[in-house]
Amino acid sequence: MKTRRMGMMTALLLTAALFLILPGLMRTLLARQSGRVDASLRPPRLRTVTAWVMNGQMDDGRLMASACAAFEKQNPGVRIFLRNVTAEELYAEEAVLPDVLLFEPGMVAAPEKALLPLADTSAPSGMHAGVCYAVPLWLAPHVLAVPQNWMQAEALPTPVPGSLLGAAPPVLQEEPRRWTAEDLPWPQIAASLHRPQGVALQQLLSMCPRAVRGALAQCEEGEARVLTLREYLKTEDMCGVVMTPAVSDRVRMGALCRQSGEGAAFLRFLQSGMAQAALEYGLICPGQTAEAADAWTREAAALFSSAFTLPNAFEHTREELNQLCLQGFLRLDDPVMTLLRLR
Repeated sequence: MKTRRMGMMTALLLTAALFLILPGLMRTLLARQSGRVDASLRPPRLRTVTAWVMNGQMDDGRLMASACAAFEKQNPGVRIFLRNVTAEELYAEEAVLPDVLLFEPGMVAAPEKALLPLADTSAPSGMHAGVCYAVPLWLAPHVLAVPQNWMQAEALPTPVPGSLLGAAPPVLQEEPRRWTAEDLPWPQIAASLHRPQGVALQQLLSMCPRAVRGALAQCEEGEARVLTLREYLKTEDMCGVVMTPAVSDRVRMGALCRQSGEGAAFLRFLQSGMAQAALEYGLICPGQTAEAADAWTREAAALFSSAFTLPNAFEHTREELNQLCLQGFLRLDDPVMTLLRLR
């Protein structure tokens, strides 16, 4: 009797299991007969975003690769394809435009022919004829650097407290002095300056004492240099000051060329999701805040976190921008007025 009951229970359990797995087996069988794979078994559909990159002064290739990898990780099934192009390729009649265009100021002369209007109107640097076509993504701040032997080397002792009560007295560590524009040897800079191009000339005029500006405008070659923040952080024998006001013409702009949900999402990601990663490459996302490891990058990030000025991306070619800045520099024009002409 007991054996019979066990047999009946086993039969009932097997029947219930069969009813549970039968629908799945039937779906798989039908899918195989029709030559299709069940939707639940298919991998995510691959969606692609094409992004064209127009390079000039920006050294941001590694940051861009990092951004693509981060976006793909957040969006399974999406792949970003980057391609370096020229302005001629962008305006070629047979060109198949990308989803996203990444360029620098002065590279795109007629945005209405290749770019789509954006809803974001908060970026005057991306406006043309009252329409916003592009947004700034990140920029390279400038640093005025001079040889260390031009400065009086001083160190500020900083106590490092012990971690336990009764520990040994604090040890004084030497920290390099942070210099300001007022500390710089301007007469020496005016006599030995490697003249930069673009808006860095207006920053020099703004920082330099008026009594030295005339000599500064006459110098073309020398040891004092304007470097990008990333270039300066690689030096070992220079003292530097982050240049003011908050302006840069080394800017990566982003725009859309085609209506694409993934393309628009990628552009939004570049605009709002790269502030922390950019700092690792000496680049700043304007209007955003992030915590940097070194003092110079923190200073530059704070400078561009609120009020800043960027040249308009479409109104002047790179050559025209450089020429306007040089003329204003040689004439000792008010740097504020020159910068306003570039907006």
